[in-house]
Amino acid sequence: MSLRNDFSSTDTMFAGTVRAPFVNDLLFSRWKSYDGARAVFRYAVVNLRKKLCVTAV
Repeated sequence: MSLRNDFSSTDTMFAGTVRAPFVNDLLFSRWKSYDGARAVFRYAVVNLRKKLCVTAV
């Protein structure tokens, strides 16, 4: 049986449903925390590159 014909998959079971508001709040707060972590990581990488470039010259 192919996945396309499997009617028990979550995509076909919940195709027309709307998520509850608290689910959206959880998802968006997680995305915001990922964005914050990504910003901190970029800041650390940029500072590390600056230090390596200054000491390499």
